[in-house]
Amino acid sequence: MLVLLAAVVLTGGLVAKQHCRAQGWSNPDQFWHVCYSDNAVLFSSQDLGSDLARPSLSEAVGGDGLGQPPLASAAMWVVSAFVPHDGVRGQREFFDLSAAVLLVALGVGVAAIAVTTRRLRGPTGAWDAAHLALSPVVFTAGLLSYTLLAVALLALAFWSWHRRHPGWAGVWLGLAVAAAPSLAVVVLALAVLAVRTTWPTPRAAGTAFVTWLVARLLLVAGLGAGLLASFNAWRTGAVGYGSVWLLPQLLANAKPQPAGTLPGRILTSLFGGLFTMGPVAPGVAATLCVLVTGLLLALVVRVTAVHLPPAGAPVDGALVDDAHPALLSPPPAAGGSGTDPADVVHLPEPPPAAFAPLALAMLCVVLVAATSLPVQTSLLLLPLIALSGLAWRDHLLWAATECVYFVGVWMFIAAESDPSKGLPASIYVFLLVARLAGIAWIGGQALRRYRAMLREVGLEPLGISPAVLLALDPSGSDRPGRHTGRPIEELEDLTLSPDSVTDGPRG
Repeated sequence: MLVLLAAVVLTGGLVAKQHCRAQGWSNPDQFWHVCYSDNAVLFSSQDLGSDLARPSLSEAVGGDGLGQPPLASAAMWVVSAFVPHDGVRGQREFFDLSAAVLLVALGVGVAAIAVTTRRLRGPTGAWDAAHLALSPVVFTAGLLSYTLLAVALLALAFWSWHRRHPGWAGVWLGLAVAAAPSLAVVVLALAVLAVRTTWPTPRAAGTAFVTWLVARLLLVAGLGAGLLASFNAWRTGAVGYGSVWLLPQLLANAKPQPAGTLPGRILTSLFGGLFTMGPVAPGVAATLCVLVTGLLLALVVRVTAVHLPPAGAPVDGALVDDAHPALLSPPPAAGGSGTDPADVVHLPEPPPAAFAPLALAMLCVVLVAATSLPVQTSLLLLPLIALSGLAWRDHLLWAATECVYFVGVWMFIAAESDPSKGLPASIYVFLLVARLAGIAWIGGQALRRYRAMLREVGLEPLGISPAVLLALDPSGSDRPGRHTGRPIEELEDLTLSPDSVTDGPRG
């Protein structure tokens, strides 16, 4: 049912772009009618439909090719081979064929999430996949690029993870990173959990890295699989739409007229400097991106740590925890030299379900501090929102900022052709800040969800300041979300032990 509903939502996005399908994707018409798509534009601008000038696979994936991540570029190149025409007709055929491919990817992603959440939360948990299937963000941004391919691969990674196949999880995750480099932070989340749990995270993270590297070596020509060239292009590239580092330039363009009143002159004298900073240089923006991302990720690691000793440390006596009386470690036998290792019960650790909210919080950090934040990048949050079990209230608050920004960014770009009709910089600044705040809100709710999961297994997260706690939970309760409060027996059933792990599909 959810797969069919997802098809309806994505088909609605296709209908919304009917003007461009009929008239072609041309400037500035495609912005005024809010029907822009990288898929159609790249088909014509990169000669994917040309018999004579069609690029090879290595050219399409390379630095001067389609400008998409390697796996996404390769997928676009393969799909374009089935389009027999060029021009406006070829654009429409490629866009429609790409929509069909993305519909399959969306269906796979929804099915994988539904199976996984059902395993985690019981029969009704499958409906959490609606966060992906029915999201307004799928309607607006689902057909802009091949980002839904990365969404499907990420969903398959978590499906394999919760089926206790860390090898397969790493394969899917590595391919997802090859299709959307921002997802590399999910591998970092695995590394964080590797020092906190006894899960087979090193195997999954190592497999993900090897898979990503092999994919790049196979797809990208040149020494080092084009990694140095890609890094230099990112470091020297201009700040893109949606980035927080675009704000100084936007504020300079939105500078108000000098105030004629005393209060206005006072405000201008206090805050007028905000409108005179000018654009952030590309190299400076990249440096700031790295610094801010590192600081915020360190904060995420800090607030998700616990007070208890390292996981697996033996306890000399019974753990004083009435909620979990089974967590005991018998004292040494009389006259003995110590506790029998066979009798030691290890301390609790975060459940495997905690992987998703931690990855979601870290991905939100990467997006908020990015030097470019296209509208379709937000699709990557959807499978993690579903797996984390966030409330629809939080989803819709964030989606509202995404949808308003989606319209606003095209109107802002179109203003270059007709400033009298387009969106002024002052309003675009507001929409951009609102979108970043929405992403930050989702990240905060993911942290709260992770901390609630720790409490469910008897772990106490490190304290955080009251101001941050209030931001994460305005009610002040810091209570678990609607899917918390599960019996400890159920959570123990989800614990990954080395004896229960397999690397391949089960027969």
